[in-house]
Amino acid sequence: MSASMLQRTIYVYFKAPYQDSAAVMQAAQLQLAEMAAEYSLSGRLQCRQELLAVDSLQTWLEIYEHVPANLDGALFKQANKALQKLISGERHVEVFVTTP
Repeated sequence: MSASMLQRTIYVYFKAPYQDSAAVMQAAQLQLAEMAAEYSLSGRLQCRQELLAVDSLQTWLEIYEHVPANLDGALFKQANKALQKLISGERHVEVFVTTP
């Protein structure tokens, strides 16, 4: 199977302050909407469920499935301005392919 025919799923994870969860969710949903509008990608958002102190960092995950091979994984490191202001550290991108 050629690389262009493999099903790609891209996972983008990042951390943000727990106390900003509502703002992070809103900004991340906007990020998903922007990716859908610009690249026709369907994405979803998840966060790690854990008991956290108010001053802790929470892990968030954007998942994009069926990503075309012509979209570079580096594209996903970028965040919209609203989300970028809330993130602590960098966005990490992992690209997985479905095995034949």
